[in-house]
Amino acid sequence: MRIKKVDSFTDINLDEAIILISGILSQRIIAAVIEDIEDEIGSLDIDNKIKNNIIYNSIELLQNILNYSNYKFIGEDKKQISKGRFVFGFSEEKNKYYVFASNEIVNGDEKILANKFEFMNSLDDESLKKYMKDVRKTGMHKHEYGAGIGLLSMALKNAGYINYNFKEKDGIKNFSIVTYI
Repeated sequence: MRIKKVDSFTDINLDEAIILISGILSQRIIAAVIEDIEDEIGSLDIDNKIKNNIIYNSIELLQNILNYSNYKFIGEDKKQISKGRFVFGFSEEKNKYYVFASNEIVNGDEKILANKFEFMNSLDDESLKKYMKDVRKTGMHKHEYGAGIGLLSMALKNAGYINYNFKEKDGIKNFSIVTYI
């Protein structure tokens, strides 16, 4: 299974966080976070492919938070800016780096996202690559807020290491995702 729904993220230990940010994002903040991540991993003795995947996943998930936070109809159809959370860390238990993001989502998007994840899980790598090419060419199955090319790329690069969940509190849906690299 490429992308797995989980009940909670008990394996995310904030004591293992290298970078943690919570609040309303802007492009300037995202650029600063990515620069900080590059500084943190630059001197590490890890494969460049892992470094590139950390950066790629971080950009994708931070952009997802930003796209959802800009005056979207969140909760009870109220247009508002919503906050997000982002963590880059290293899991001692899994011996892997991880990128975690959480943000509010528009009512009804849980089903759209869950269906995309289920579909992506049904494809082998070659079929997923072909599907990604088709999406790029035609824009089919495009979703205004995400689960498009970025998530498809993350799924190909991190096969078996993406977990997500949905939680609701006070009528507001929250989407969380973690990728292990």
